[in-house]
Amino acid sequence: MKLSFFSEKGYTLIEILAAVAIFTTVCSLFLSIFLQAFDFSKGNQSKSVGIQAARNAVHYLETIDFDIVQSHVDQTISASDCGEVDLFPSIEQCRSLLSPVVNNVEYNVELSIEGYSVKDLGIPNELSSISDTLKAMKSDSDSTVSNLFVQTRASIDWEEGHDGRETSQITGYVMDERLR
Repeated sequence: MKLSFFSEKGYTLIEILAAVAIFTTVCSLFLSIFLQAFDFSKGNQSKSVGIQAARNAVHYLETIDFDIVQSHVDQTISASDCGEVDLFPSIEQCRSLLSPVVNNVEYNVELSIEGYSVKDLGIPNELSSISDTLKAMKSDSDSTVSNLFVQTRASIDWEEGHDGRETSQITGYVMDERLR
């Protein structure tokens, strides 16, 4: 009976190295796909939070007195203007709306308040149902639809990793209380 320490059953070193190389290549391809998906998901999360911050600012303008908002037509307001505008009850509330920090990411909201013209949409000022509403109002000096709406735009930007700054924009409309 002959004992043999060297059996020819098994894999050679080259076969093992080739298998490890193939396995490493396949794993690195899957890893890169997952890392790219994670990065894309994180970017979408930041964009969703940024858009929500812009919506909060536009919604805030929709809740305050129309005459106050209308007095700021053709102005752009950012966090650096917080001490100079009367749209917010306090500087802290202004900064929390215009410069929120969420998940350690600082978002910068810039509000633009613009006059609204129904002619831009092709709607005549003398639309019958609106003119009936306007006739029922006390003041005849504000008897055009354009004087009853203010358009607001909230532009938001934030730092997005190594990709630089990302921006988004939300548009809203503030309506006179007499039509609400």
